[in-house]
Amino acid sequence: MAETTPTPELKTYNGNCHCGAVKFSIKIPELTSVTECNCSICFKKGYKWVFPSADGECFTIEKGEGGPRNYEFGNRSMVHKFCPTCGTGIMGQRHGIAPGTGIAVNARALQDVDLWSLKINKYDGAAHKPFYAPPILTGPEPPAEIENSKLYTGSCHCGAVTMALKNRGPLIQEAAPVAEEIGPEVIGECDCSICARLGRILTYRSPAQISIRLSPGTNLSSYSFGTKQFEHKFCPVCGVAVGVDDVVENTKAVNLRCFEGVGWVGIETYKHRGSREEPEYVVPEHHIDGKDSRTANEEQEKEIREIEE
Repeated sequence: MAETTPTPELKTYNGNCHCGAVKFSIKIPELTSVTECNCSICFKKGYKWVFPSADGECFTIEKGEGGPRNYEFGNRSMVHKFCPTCGTGIMGQRHGIAPGTGIAVNARALQDVDLWSLKINKYDGAAHKPFYAPPILTGPEPPAEIENSKLYTGSCHCGAVTMALKNRGPLIQEAAPVAEEIGPEVIGECDCSICARLGRILTYRSPAQISIRLSPGTNLSSYSFGTKQFEHKFCPVCGVAVGVDDVVENTKAVNLRCFEGVGWVGIETYKHRGSREEPEYVVPEHHIDGKDSRTANEEQEKEIREIEE
């Protein structure tokens, strides 16, 4: 008689976008691994996917069901949902199947999960057609005058935001520096509450080394909290995080995931444990100018439709 595989015990994980507009829970076996896909949208957003059971009973929206913004592209087989206030990527759901099934949840939005301790399962989504055609930079190059500079261009996923970075030669960081050796142009990741959710790989530069061009009718979304020193920028159409403005130090960071031609083989990112710093992140109760997230989202949807058209 064949042995039966025991059903793993399910554990409940709570999740939320950073601003607290969307809260959810999933029931899955204890989380030990996530899936990273290298397709155009997954890489730009830094998704770390987990897949709840297909029975539709293991994923529950606790708050803000009407709050996330939807983004689709290509053959529109999947809708990507993100918070329009803070930019957190929450989930993806395939079309043409029963509600509550065919769901992929972004583990970055889960609470009390050490993302860097999880096993990574790689999926080569970039090998599948149709192949992504990166949007072309539509604006001027950065004005900085740098000898032997190298220009990198990039964009959000939908092309509403295009960017350029003028660097002092190629982007290279063959070994992650130790904390005592961190320089102003370090290439790094952080696991603080906002960085973990947005999935960025950042590098700071002077404003003159960076240029950003917006499509007509597009207003770059900005999210800040706490001391409001940092303004976190993301595309309002596709939700891709493009960078950070430090309004105190007058510097900018760009998300290198957005750029073409980056030699990732020659880059080992510095990992900053921001999650261990004070003040401790507390999931907030959400307010947008006295309106709930559904109302605010509806007001912005008209603008997004006009941009897409």
